[in-house]
Amino acid sequence: MEVLLNFLKEIWNLTLVMAPYLLLGFLIAGVMQQVLPKDQVTRHLKGSNFLSIIKASLFGAPLPVCSCGVIPIAAHLKKQGASKGAVISFLGSTPTTGVDSIFATAALLGTVYAVFRPVMALVTGIFAGTLVNIFDGEKGVSDHGGNNNEPVKKRKNILVNVIEYALVDLIGDTGKWIVVGIIAGAAFFVFIPEQLIETWLTSPYTAYPAMLIVGIPLYVCATGSIPIAAAFILKGISPGAALIFLIAGPATNGATISFIGGTMGKKTLFAYLFAIVASALTGGLLLDLIWPFFPAPDFLSLKGMEHKTTVLQYVSAVILILSILWAYRPLKKINKGDPVQNIQVSKISCEGCASTIKKGLISVKGVSGVDVDVASKIVTISGSATLQALEEKLIEIGYPKDK
Repeated sequence: MEVLLNFLKEIWNLTLVMAPYLLLGFLIAGVMQQVLPKDQVTRHLKGSNFLSIIKASLFGAPLPVCSCGVIPIAAHLKKQGASKGAVISFLGSTPTTGVDSIFATAALLGTVYAVFRPVMALVTGIFAGTLVNIFDGEKGVSDHGGNNNEPVKKRKNILVNVIEYALVDLIGDTGKWIVVGIIAGAAFFVFIPEQLIETWLTSPYTAYPAMLIVGIPLYVCATGSIPIAAAFILKGISPGAALIFLIAGPATNGATISFIGGTMGKKTLFAYLFAIVASALTGGLLLDLIWPFFPAPDFLSLKGMEHKTTVLQYVSAVILILSILWAYRPLKKINKGDPVQNIQVSKISCEGCASTIKKGLISVKGVSGVDVDVASKIVTISGSATLQALEEKLIEIGYPKDK
């Protein structure tokens, strides 16, 4: 019983520490979504030159998109004419960091990590894109693109749009992975014996490969990986080894590997994986070299996870929890008594895509229920909504109907 109480206490402590920073990051991302036109972003990523790779990495790094949610965006960029190098650069930098994870990193791991991690995300993306252009380059469409005359979402109050995107859409995409990360971090801290870490993972020769083995196949978002890394460090793993996990975990998983290999070929996939591994190992080694020259953050002191809580943390934690509960509330299922329409959407790649589509279509007038089959990539809608209204909403949320 005592162990269980300690486990629940660590979950709550992690939530308190991360919540204010997460909410601030989500709100900044909401502002960015309002001021960055998508067609301009796509236009800058066309062509197989080095500049497009840098732009793709710079554009992707601040976006709070997880390693699975980034796949539809990357597929869209590829379809719009972005080169392989630019798409891979975007895939390498985007899931590894983000404005939300930067603030959360500062909260749990300190300023050095909060600066070093996004820098390594940029370097990783640029390195990966450059390798692809060298060994498997392919020019994108430079003078043509997709349809930029897509329906534009009706303007509400800008503040309402920012809050809706931040606390509904983004939390809907990443919320469950944040919860998984917090629970896993608390579990590592409470249940893993320190003797195990001291015996096997205090040496870089064993810790670095171990973090790669754990991180590469694991599906974890940039923010959700932070409490896990914090728990690793508190148990005695070096900061550099934890950074390897923070880079390899979000940047790779089965879905990403399958997407790259299936749509861009084995050469591109090999270059991408090599870049992730090389960047993670280099970043981990560099961080371990410079870490002794900086004071350890309070959260990693001998006090462990004990900290003085504030009213802001409590309020933020409540808002975060309520937002996650709202984002994952049960949506209306198919009403068998209503007319049913089936729409094929090939961009569906995961449950996150399905959640976004459900939340988008359920808001269309006349829709009584929505179901998404990820395996067959078929969206089933019941109700009296017109096909045109459904197609326009799918375009608006980034999942157009197959032609």
